[in-house]
Amino acid sequence: MNSELENKRLPFEVPENYFEDFAARMDARLAEEMQKTQPNVEVKGRKIDFRRLAALVASSAAVFAGLLFGGFALMNMQQQVDAQAEEIIAQETYVDEMLEMMDIHHIELALADAEFVDED
Repeated sequence: MNSELENKRLPFEVPENYFEDFAARMDARLAEEMQKTQPNVEVKGRKIDFRRLAALVASSAAVFAGLLFGGFALMNMQQQVDAQAEEIIAQETYVDEMLEMMDIHHIELALADAEFVDED
């Protein structure tokens, strides 16, 4: 039976150290694929990673939008405060004018009721 197995040749052969070197070959191949898929451009001797650049641009745009929105919100709040202050000033002015008119009216009434003695 051994002779039959020896005479039969398997259609496929595995290269020497195939399974021992498999992990190292896969790591090297994955590194090559990562280099191919990451769009890096060399500018003046420096590599630029477009994924990081896109993330930086997106985060900068988000910060700018937040500051812009916050500025508009603060400006709107300031306008509301200014409008309320103008209304309060107008009410205080009205009250002051009314009090002043009441004082003048009371003085006139007091003078009208007073009896003046003519000393001549």
